[in-house]
Amino acid sequence: MKSPRLKLARSVAQAFRHLWFLFVLSGLLTGSRGDAQGTAFTYQGSLADGAAPANGTYDLRLTVFDAAIGGSPVGNVTEVTGQAVAEGLFTVTLDPGAGVFTGPGRWLELQVRTTGALTYTTIAPRQALTPTPYAIHAASAATAATATVATMANSVPAAGITGTLPLAQLPASLVVNGT
Repeated sequence: MKSPRLKLARSVAQAFRHLWFLFVLSGLLTGSRGDAQGTAFTYQGSLADGAAPANGTYDLRLTVFDAAIGGSPVGNVTEVTGQAVAEGLFTVTLDPGAGVFTGPGRWLELQVRTTGALTYTTIAPRQALTPTPYAIHAASAATAATATVATMANSVPAAGITGTLPLAQLPASLVVNGT
């Protein structure tokens, strides 16, 4: 016959194993999705004052547009005051907000003024925003845009699937229209 102490020790050990299992399971079910990436990105630019590289402090206004010329602004305007520029070089972080990098081309317009001046000068041409900022789009890729649970359950609800599946792609053993 087993002693009461041995039974208690086994019961406690078993309880700890169950608690550990529940702890691990809860971490898997409620763990973070890793969405630390926001919509901000870094822009490194160069600025000239006439023929020489600019030096000093400048106010910058950065706007994302949907066209290289004309077009409309997309997202938030970023204003940076007192930006240091040395040897013509500067680095800023801008955040145009969500829904800006959804696939179509985007261009960045830079307006600049010496700190304290009244008016901005628009730098032309606008700069094409190439693939690096588009990594933001990966968090809500177009193929899963209608899948409300895709990021949590790794699935797409039936209502989010559209299109035609050719018969040749179906398994031969599948019964189609009673045949």
